[in-house]
Amino acid sequence: MKKQNDRNDLTSGSVWKKLLVFFIPIAAGTLIQQLYNAVDGLIVGRFVGTNALAAVGGSSAQIINVLVGFFVAMTAGASVVIGQIFGAGRKEDLDRAIGNAVTALGLFGLVLTAFGLIASPALLRLLNTPEETMEGAVLYLRIYFLGVTFVMILNMESSILRALGDSFHPFLYMVAGCLLNIALDFVFVVFFHWGIAGVAIATVASQVVSMVLVLMCLLRSQGVIHLSLNECRVDGKSLKEIIRIGLPAGLQGSLFSISNVLIQSSVNSFGSMVVAGNGVASNLEGFVYTAMNAQHQADMTFASQNLGAGKYDRVRRTMWCCLGTVTVIGLGMGLLMYRFGTPLMSLYNS
Repeated sequence: MKKQNDRNDLTSGSVWKKLLVFFIPIAAGTLIQQLYNAVDGLIVGRFVGTNALAAVGGSSAQIINVLVGFFVAMTAGASVVIGQIFGAGRKEDLDRAIGNAVTALGLFGLVLTAFGLIASPALLRLLNTPEETMEGAVLYLRIYFLGVTFVMILNMESSILRALGDSFHPFLYMVAGCLLNIALDFVFVVFFHWGIAGVAIATVASQVVSMVLVLMCLLRSQGVIHLSLNECRVDGKSLKEIIRIGLPAGLQGSLFSISNVLIQSSVNSFGSMVVAGNGVASNLEGFVYTAMNAQHQADMTFASQNLGAGKYDRVRRTMWCCLGTVTVIGLGMGLLMYRFGTPLMSLYNS
């Protein structure tokens, strides 16, 4: 256990070196997760048609980004609390915090599923979704919301592992899920001809598999990173602390998506062809955003552990390191998209 604890401890050693080793798997994992939407759009665009691409990548994608993005950002609250507990060495509180976090996000996911199934048509009409894409958008959105609880739990489990200094295993399981998603997209769309439903089912199925892999990792671990089923309940004190930190983070994380929803409402007035093109551009833009957001996740984990350990000087050094790194990432990814964006968008044409 001591060996595992040392490996996951981010409160000692070189900030730059540990931050880089910790950040790379997070960045790779988030970029791979972004491939879910990109692959869905690419397969639909090439093998189903423009209207289907607009249904998958238009209003439905923006609604998912807002609602799911809010709850996923709330995992920041849990990861900060767990990171502080770990940094302070309070092992007796760690299992309780982990079990509470997983249970809470699972319950939030169930609420979001019920809301999404009922409200999908109304939300799409509110955004002036083109009539020719409405049926496909409702179908995609409802299938996605059927699996959103698994998405919530997957992101919570991954955040827990990162909060305790393990960014490698979430990356591995994201890779497994992405490869499965690509394979199922081809099987369901190209061979079974399920169209939009096939893409949605493939996405949900692959994320369920990723969630199960991370869950088994947490359940089987005998060290500091462990999920105890006996602790999988809602504890009022822990939940209050998670909401106190996570609610502002969730609101902040959804602001960018909300602005995109307002833009999408205007884009929809130009018809399905423009909606499809805008959806493809948003997919590519997502790679830039998620790469920079990965640095934010790394910074948050480092700061949480060192704050819990009372090492405020390392918190400040972590902040400056991350500010420099995220600036380089943003400029670099932006230039790449500026140079190769048009050729990449052409891949989506049938």
